[in-house]
Amino acid sequence: MRTLLLFLLLSLPVYYLASGEEVTPAPEIAFPKMDHQVEIIRLQGSKPGQTLLLVGGIHGDELASCLAVERYTRLQLKRGQMIIIPRLNQRAILAGQRGLNGVDMNRLFDLPEEKLPQPEGEVINLIKKLVKEASCVVNTHQGSGFYSPTWINRQRNPARWGQCNVIDAPFFDLPNGEQLRLEEFANRVVRKANLKIKQSQYHFQVNNTNTASEHSRHKEQRKSLTYYALTQTHRMALGVEVTKDCSLTEAVSFMTIAINAVMEELGIVPTAAPLTGAEAVRKELTEQNRLNGLTVLVNGKKKTIPVGGSIFLQPGETLTLVKLETPFPLGWSVQTRENKERVFPDENFAPARDTTLQVRKDSQRYLFPVRVRKSTVTGLEVALSQKVRTYYPQETIILPARQSFKIVRVLGETDGPVTVDIKGFVGNQRHNDGRDSGYEVTAEKLRPRFALDAEKTLYRIEVRKDNLLLDELFLKVVR
Repeated sequence: MRTLLLFLLLSLPVYYLASGEEVTPAPEIAFPKMDHQVEIIRLQGSKPGQTLLLVGGIHGDELASCLAVERYTRLQLKRGQMIIIPRLNQRAILAGQRGLNGVDMNRLFDLPEEKLPQPEGEVINLIKKLVKEASCVVNTHQGSGFYSPTWINRQRNPARWGQCNVIDAPFFDLPNGEQLRLEEFANRVVRKANLKIKQSQYHFQVNNTNTASEHSRHKEQRKSLTYYALTQTHRMALGVEVTKDCSLTEAVSFMTIAINAVMEELGIVPTAAPLTGAEAVRKELTEQNRLNGLTVLVNGKKKTIPVGGSIFLQPGETLTLVKLETPFPLGWSVQTRENKERVFPDENFAPARDTTLQVRKDSQRYLFPVRVRKSTVTGLEVALSQKVRTYYPQETIILPARQSFKIVRVLGETDGPVTVDIKGFVGNQRHNDGRDSGYEVTAEKLRPRFALDAEKTLYRIEVRKDNLLLDELFLKVVR
């Protein structure tokens, strides 16, 4: 059996719940700095109780699964334990596909080790070990239409998967003579969930696939995670399916309601459960996928590049990714846009020509151009509130709302005319030539649609020669 790579324990920044409560989860990274790395978050309650293994993203095209499960990484528990994996199949998630190269990760659990495809096989072995630590396993999905035990129409019938809790059998006999009564458990969960859903068309139902039966319509489920957890490790196992026939916000809300109901049934008690209202979910998802910038080292010098900015290197200089500036650092990946080469933190990267770093999380993408330039521009001389000072490339000029500044001159051996263009500002009102040196700049003269941030306070300053971007600085309005 291939040895799993040792888990690397990382510390994350402080998180904030909607309630204002702060938590500091410490994830374990399995297969670090590999394309199929898996982030695992463990939550320990102050009182003992059952352990829930909560899995998201086993299928890469079911985005609500990843987004909903990540919300639980920020909980604090009063009772019980949780093992949370928001993105089990990271490669497929980034590709937006169910699985890569036709490999469905949820159809591999019946295979012997020697027949497992790689790298999916390493992930399967990992999750099998984690199943043994749990009392209950919940695998989250998005399915088409709406499950109904009887035919209603093309969207509501036994062949559909949306809005149901999937079990493999009504009960399972354990070797010690006890039973896992899955149907009773799933029915109680469904009743709890449906009390929180006002629209009856989105109520959950229990979908018993009778997986082991000769007459089962779903024999392929014998290869699934839940069937493995039930039959091989004798754990309570449930698939939570929300419909794809609703908005992403609604899907995450429904999945959150279902997971909350599972936790309540297991007696796992958080200090505050994730909120389920549409506006609260939408706000949290926006924050969860927000990136403010990258902190990098350029030849050992630290720089923070905001979203919308570029990274400048002299030929031969190295670039090192230090960290992503985000309050929610789970699930991100960085790669070159051109050849899809992964860029991991603390590894040197020395591009010979211009490239672009693509920073991704689920369906969210941010682009950071990397520009390799032989430039002798060393900075800008700026007059701010009648005081002249020098700002260096990638630095930020702070402009109080009621003050003004102007670019005095470009510093360095420029070998010809160099222009300074403050994006969102027009110096020459008769002819916008992008030459903004010497003009008085105030916050009122800036056009908010050119701002780099949602607050409309951050602007880019481009230094160009013969229309070639040599370097850039930033302007920050403080109100």
